Amino acid sequence: MSEHLTKYFNTETEHNKNEFQKQHTSLSEMVQWLKVWEKYNTNNKRENENTTDKNAKRRYK
Repeated sequence: MSEHLTKYFNTETEHNKNEFQKQHTSLSEMVQWLKVWEKYNTNNKRENENTTDKNAKRRYK
């Protein structure tokens, strides 16, 4: 019984480790994407900020 549990927990731990690694990688990719997006947005702000469109005001500030 003990041998079976040890094998199970080793397998489970390896699985969790792999899942964590996948999530960490995708989070890192998202962070990189957000940095690029933020840089793009700060370099391309709309000239006319005196708009009456509330959504546009939120987007371009």
